[in-house]
Amino acid sequence: MRGAAMVCAMSGEQISRFVLHVGAHRTGSTLFQEYMFKRKPAALERGIVIDGIMQTRQELLARVIYDARPETIGEEQARLCDWVRQHLDEGRRVLISDENLIGTMERNLAERVLYPMPATRLARLGPLMEMADTLYLSVRSPAEWWTSCVTYLCARGAILPDRAAFAALARVRRPWAKLVGELAAAFPEKWLVVREFGYQTGNPKRQFREVTRWDDLGDFPNLKKRANSSKDAGALRARLIAGGADWLEELPDEGDGLRVFTEDERRRMAADYLEDLAAIRTVLKTRGRVLLRPETKARLRDLPEQGAA
Repeated sequence: MRGAAMVCAMSGEQISRFVLHVGAHRTGSTLFQEYMFKRKPAALERGIVIDGIMQTRQELLARVIYDARPETIGEEQARLCDWVRQHLDEGRRVLISDENLIGTMERNLAERVLYPMPATRLARLGPLMEMADTLYLSVRSPAEWWTSCVTYLCARGAILPDRAAFAALARVRRPWAKLVGELAAAFPEKWLVVREFGYQTGNPKRQFREVTRWDDLGDFPNLKKRANSSKDAGALRARLIAGGADWLEELPDEGDGLRVFTEDERRRMAADYLEDLAAIRTVLKTRGRVLLRPETKARLRDLPEQGAA
């Protein structure tokens, strides 16, 4: 296949030609996409086709993901494949970024699950999944991730789950390893890149280079700003308590996000998250990369290698 990735004989590193950035939400994806949007013309001049959420929702994936209809989905999948194949055949590289590919925050909150059935969601792309050689996913400590998502969604009118729902979420073990394991099993030929939140989150230029191994945009300025941040948590907390979420009063104000877990839950989830990352590292040992913060690497040295969840 012309779109298949190559492996550098000297380093064993993946040389990607078609990267799918599939999520996750609340891990710096908006800043990454804004950087790519601003560099889109320059990238095209250098043989890289970039499409992020600004294009995917309205154009590229609109009738495959966002407004899919049974009577036309096959035709739309074929159109998308032809578009990518033409670029690959003409020697260009392709990166498509859309964090809704593996699920939505709203569905996660409603089902109390972190991205259920991600491979099934990606299968909506049809034959395009066979063409992609690299899947890129960002992860974050579940306590921080749920806090950020809930703050973001409740500020926009979502219904806050009760305290028991968060207590149940705090007991879930290694959710990211389960997600990565499902993707690895469903797409055994893909190169998987997993980036921990905090690793180059505010440096999308470096993130782009580390994930893709494409150095073409190195001479262009970076983009540094916090994008799509949570709304003021103090005012939101007060509004939710006034609306009946009395249990929030028992937890201290988080500052930049709602406090929805107890201190004991947060400590336990933080410890579990390290095991989560260790398990991911084991799964991807021969078929991907895990990009971790230096402090996380140091903490993982004290943990034994983990198997998949």
